[in-house]
Amino acid sequence: MRFGKKSFILLLGALLMASTGCSTAPQNQDAQPTAEPTAKTEVKTTADVLVIGAGLSGLSASVRAAQQGAEVIVLEKMAYAGGNCILSTGILQAAGSRLQAQAGIEDSPEQYAKDMAQGASADRDPIQMNLVSQLSGQTLDWLMDNGVEFSEKVTQGVGSTAYRAHQSMPDANELVSGLVEAAEKQGVEIQFESPVQSLRTNDQGEVIGVVVDQKGTPVEYTAKSVIIASGGFGGSPEMLSRYWGDEYAKMSYAGSPGTTGEMIEEAARLGAKLTDMDKAAYGSATVDVKKNMLITAMVLSGGAILTDSTGHRFCNETGDPFDTSRSVVETGEPFVYEIFDQTVAENVYKVSVYQSMGIVEQADTLEELAEKVGLPTEALTATVEKYNAAVESQEDELGRTIFTNKMETAPYYCIQVAAGGVMTFGGLTLDEQCRVLKEDGTAIAGLYSAGEATGGYRAYGYVCGDANAHAAVTGKVAGESAAAYVKQ
Repeated sequence: MRFGKKSFILLLGALLMASTGCSTAPQNQDAQPTAEPTAKTEVKTTADVLVIGAGLSGLSASVRAAQQGAEVIVLEKMAYAGGNCILSTGILQAAGSRLQAQAGIEDSPEQYAKDMAQGASADRDPIQMNLVSQLSGQTLDWLMDNGVEFSEKVTQGVGSTAYRAHQSMPDANELVSGLVEAAEKQGVEIQFESPVQSLRTNDQGEVIGVVVDQKGTPVEYTAKSVIIASGGFGGSPEMLSRYWGDEYAKMSYAGSPGTTGEMIEEAARLGAKLTDMDKAAYGSATVDVKKNMLITAMVLSGGAILTDSTGHRFCNETGDPFDTSRSVVETGEPFVYEIFDQTVAENVYKVSVYQSMGIVEQADTLEELAEKVGLPTEALTATVEKYNAAVESQEDELGRTIFTNKMETAPYYCIQVAAGGVMTFGGLTLDEQCRVLKEDGTAIAGLYSAGEATGGYRAYGYVCGDANAHAAVTGKVAGESAAAYVKQ
């Protein structure tokens, strides 16, 4: 059933606990998985399709597979659904959607493909570039057809060249709760606190199921196909250190604590080719330093600025988030200051969440705000005046191109933020059916993947809602492909 208000509050509480380092998610980083169940393994059940992970990609995969007639079980290690998606603002970057057409926005999958072929994103895996550019609009329409609600207003997000940011309503929880309800309508069984220990194969190397840790007991699940949608490895300091280096293993991580990467390595044990595992970057310029909470990029694209301790801006806040994150790191300061006004607070719903967490400073004037947070008063007021002039002229010396309103509506707000991690970029290699590939380019029979568990896409530039779009598209494709494999 759809999460009610009480359920969402409990879910948010669990996530906030995780974001402050209080998660008790099973890590199993040192365990050596086995392909076959041991003598103590109990045979549990059989399904057509097993989906590992109940985030956006896993839920999309499960709904689509069930719609194709497959019997589906979702295995989620955490006590709740959502993955990294629930920590986002709930925006999908999509081209050619019904909502764009209704809003009079002229866009198409072809134009999206041309835009994606420019800059850093041009180095993405062409298969996944094609999947996302061609299917993002269709996938968003499909989500709506399955009960997920979106705002009729389509905006331009950070890093985007067009109006493609589609906001789930009333918040990111809708992407999860809407898909959970759709899955249940399709007869999908979702099992929580069920971390997968290993993948099982037969003598021909075909994946035929998994072994799940259920309260300390290994339980065997058999299936005709398996979809890995368990996310990346940002929650595993050991894997971050091994693939990215010790610097990144120590960074603030604001993603889901359940993304510990064991399924990526389990697939590699079966011969899967890993892509982009060494591609390292601070994924967000704005991770709150008090609660380790990701501050949505929509605050910046909505009109916020970043200043250093001198009260001056130092970067293009709405450019490529990887570049912005590097600029934050290069200040050499423990944190920088994200400054915005009441207009931004009213337009970005998550600001109220941040306020309730006690991480937002508020004042009636810029002068008072500067005094509260320890910024030079004259420098901050001069910086805001200069920024407002840039908004009016639409010309900014730091290269900012996304402007909304001037910063002139009291009260004024500040959040202390630093660059941190929100996701990883490497993972399993896919073909156009989202089958997991080996080093020789052949597919591992019966194994599919989607979302952050894959490589080849997220390491090459980012725009607001891009990761969610990739998760939904690849999830839907993986679900359809896995269900088709069952019928062979």
